[in-house]
Amino acid sequence: MADPFIELDVNDIVDDVEQVVADTTAEVSSTEENKTEEVATEDKTEEASQETEEEAETKEEEAKSDETEDEKPKAKNEANTRIRTLANENRELRQQVEQLNAQAYKPASEQELVDAGYSETDAKVEALRQDIEVERFNRQVTELNYSLQDEARAALNDFPVFNPNSDQYNETLAQNVADLYQQAAGVQTDPNTGLVVNANVMPYNFYKTFADTIQNVALDSQVKGQKANERMLAAVDAPSSAAPKEAKVDPFLQGLSGGKY
Repeated sequence: MADPFIELDVNDIVDDVEQVVADTTAEVSSTEENKTEEVATEDKTEEASQETEEEAETKEEEAKSDETEDEKPKAKNEANTRIRTLANENRELRQQVEQLNAQAYKPASEQELVDAGYSETDAKVEALRQDIEVERFNRQVTELNYSLQDEARAALNDFPVFNPNSDQYNETLAQNVADLYQQAAGVQTDPNTGLVVNANVMPYNFYKTFADTIQNVALDSQVKGQKANERMLAAVDAPSSAAPKEAKVDPFLQGLSGGKY
């Protein structure tokens, strides 16, 4: 027969174990829920962080885009201003060329041609031909002089050694190169108008060749001077390789001192 006290104790232990298991299960469940909530919170935080980073990147890109958009009208306006300036300069030069050539080379009128012996029909044809020839000549001279002036301005701006307004200006060199250009380009000037009517070489590349040569010579001289200075410094700093001279020994004193000298 079982001892009721022992049976009671066993039942109590079983009840206690079941309670512990229940409590443990509840704690585990609660812990898992807390972990799930923490993971969800971390996910939300990470998502929020990613959204914040994406928003920041988007705002930065939008800002850059706005800057680019702001720069576009400015660049476009500058380009339009430059085009208008060039067009005005070309028009002014063309008017000057037409005026000078009209004064120096006035084509004959139909009546003058008739008076010179042309028939009325031939006079009209000849007058038209002369007008077309003058127009062609004016356009050619305008384009040539405009190109020469434009390249000359660019050369003076890019190569200050030839620019009288620059502190790097070398008058002798500039005059010599100008004389060489006149010869090399075969520049021909109309004595009646002062306009250039022919040039076989444009000035910018011609002057650039001399400017590049001058720069290369200057750099070469600088490098040679630096190397010479380095050699001088090396010669001064280098220790002497000659062995030190030994003091002369007097045999007489050496004999008296027992070899101490």
